[in-house]
Amino acid sequence: MRIEGTPVMPGIAHGTLWSPEKPDHPVTGTWEDFQEARGGFLKRLETLPEEFRVTYQAIALDPSWDHFVLKHLQHAPLGEAIERTARQLSDPLFQLDDPYLRARGEDILQVAATLTRILQAPMTPPEGSILLAQDVSLLELTEWRDRLSGMLLCDISPTAHVAIIARSFGIPTLIVKNQPSDPEATPAILNAFEGWVEVSPQQNTYEHFPPEQLDLAANRSPVFYRDQKRSVWANINRIEDAILAAELGADGVGLIRTEYLHGSDANLLGLHEETALYEKIARYLHGLPVTVRTLDLGGDKPAPQLHTGLLDQSMLGLRGIRLSLKDPSRFRQHIRAILNGFRGVDLRLMFPFVTTPEEFAAARQLVQEVAGRDNMPVLGMMLEVPAAAFALPEFRAEGCEFISFGTNDLQQYFFASSRTSNDTSHLQNPCSPAFKRLIEHTSKEAARLGLDLSVCGEAAFDPRLTSFWWDLGIHALSVPPALIPWLKHRTQTLGGA
Repeated sequence: MRIEGTPVMPGIAHGTLWSPEKPDHPVTGTWEDFQEARGGFLKRLETLPEEFRVTYQAIALDPSWDHFVLKHLQHAPLGEAIERTARQLSDPLFQLDDPYLRARGEDILQVAATLTRILQAPMTPPEGSILLAQDVSLLELTEWRDRLSGMLLCDISPTAHVAIIARSFGIPTLIVKNQPSDPEATPAILNAFEGWVEVSPQQNTYEHFPPEQLDLAANRSPVFYRDQKRSVWANINRIEDAILAAELGADGVGLIRTEYLHGSDANLLGLHEETALYEKIARYLHGLPVTVRTLDLGGDKPAPQLHTGLLDQSMLGLRGIRLSLKDPSRFRQHIRAILNGFRGVDLRLMFPFVTTPEEFAAARQLVQEVAGRDNMPVLGMMLEVPAAAFALPEFRAEGCEFISFGTNDLQQYFFASSRTSNDTSHLQNPCSPAFKRLIEHTSKEAARLGLDLSVCGEAAFDPRLTSFWWDLGIHALSVPPALIPWLKHRTQTLGGA
């Protein structure tokens, strides 16, 4: 069974899954037992770096614990009293829009879980384990780190303190939504380069993915490959990714997937809500250049909320820019939100799933109606449809200034193989000679026309292709934020820096 997740610290780990045991009976005790557990917790915090120690001390010493734990002890066992108190303190933070404050809510739950475990028998993971946990604290992680080969953190924020310190420890780490059932002592491979964990893997999976652990800190220095400056950009699906991108040294943002930022509600965000969202992302990025992809709905991201009626939104139907052009009013509002939200930012606007120069021209016209001729952003397109690769002169004539290879979709259309099908996805191979020839042809033509080139699909962080991309003259590779230090390090190593 393979479970996908979000990489926090790149690397590959082999081991057996281990999860801190949850008590099979109520954790009982007195008010004095709680005070003793908290005192022991505070004493053990001395091993943590100061910035984390101060946060945990402030949480544990909050007078609210005294009030609520005493209150709940009148009607519940001590373990339940601690859990109820933690929920009362953290739930208001989870309702806020600020990811930093939501992450502090996670810290509160971690402190509560640690206090409860202190009241039980001591726990130690077996040597070489892959930790599977939701409410593990920095304290426990610090004490267990030498026994762990990898970590699966369940349903936490990439900006949580546990995620941040996992990167500093160099432990391959993945955030997952759905954890394996009954994981105790189950063998697994964790691939935090590609973002998955495979439970009970086949032998050939072990051979194909040997263990690899990195110890890479944030890298904000320029990157050079064979004496040529190159850029490592970030892909952003949510606000937390923007925070992580700036923290880990992204040179810019190569892809903001605007459709993911709208959430799963029945309706897309209104103008003011969408504008505020982009303003917040811009603040977190601290002036980095930004490439925003307009809504890429349809296909595997159906859009019933758009006023398109019963239209074909299949993978070969109305999706990406095709769907946006069916609702010009909504598209203009979307463009206005982007331009307002990223005002003063070095902004590039990118259209998805463009097939013909006429589509690009129609989208450009709608942007111009909103921006005016004198305030137009730099316009470009995702290259996902093979036909578009052979029409670059016409796209250039319509005002296209940059191309970003969307290798995920480009492969599925090039190989006539759905990337969501278990039966045919194996046909896709970004290293195949045929696919490389398509990329090489497009890159040479783009260079001749003066089109800037970048890559933002999964092939951008395929370690087999790093030199291939840079040797082609690609300006930037855009990857999940957690992979930025790894890709910068790999680029410098391969390029002789």
